[in-house]
Amino acid sequence: MKATRLALSFTTVLAVTLVVVFADPPPGNRIPLLQLANLDNLTRVTEKPIPMQPQVAVLCAMRMPDHSQLLPKQPAAVFQVYVTPAAAALMSASKPVFPVGTLILKQKFSTPDAKIPELYTGMIKQEKGFNPKCGDWEFFTLNGAGTAVTTRGKIESCMKCHENYPESDFLSRNYPITLPTPPAKTL
Repeated sequence: MKATRLALSFTTVLAVTLVVVFADPPPGNRIPLLQLANLDNLTRVTEKPIPMQPQVAVLCAMRMPDHSQLLPKQPAAVFQVYVTPAAAALMSASKPVFPVGTLILKQKFSTPDAKIPELYTGMIKQEKGFNPKCGDWEFFTLNGAGTAVTTRGKIESCMKCHENYPESDFLSRNYPITLPTPPAKTL
C-alpha cells in the first residue's frame, strides 16, 4: 500500500512536471516571437548597422553560447535596434522610464552586408517587482531565424552589464539613436 502511494505520488509529480515543462508558455513569453513575425510592427531606432564593440561581444560570448558565433567575425559584427512604437521617443530621452510591455530588440549580424541575422537579443519590461535589481526587465535571446527562444529570464550576464545604467532605465544606448521622421501631413 505504501509503495503504491509512493509510486502514485511520483507519477503525479512527474505528470505535473511534464505539464509545466511542455505547456504553452504564458502570453508574455510569446511576445518576442510575435513581434519578430513582422518587424514592421516595431520602430527601428538605428539608422544603419552599428558595429558591435569587441569587448562587449567577448563578455556576452563568455556567458552566452549563442553569442560565441559572432566572435570570429569581429570586428565586422553589427546590430540594428528595434523598439515598440510607444517607446521609440523615450530612446533618446535623458532619463527615460519605459512602460510595462516595452520590447527592445537587437538584431545581430555577422557582417555589415549580411541579410540574415545570427541571433537576436532583447528586453521586455515586466510588471514592477519582476526584476528590481535591473529595472524589472526580462532578458531573452532568439535564434537567427527568430523562431525559438534560446535563453530568457533574469539572465545574470545581461544584468551584470545593464545594471550599470540605472539612470537610463537600464539601457546602455551606447550608439546613435535615430528616430524616424513622420511623413509630412497633407492638407
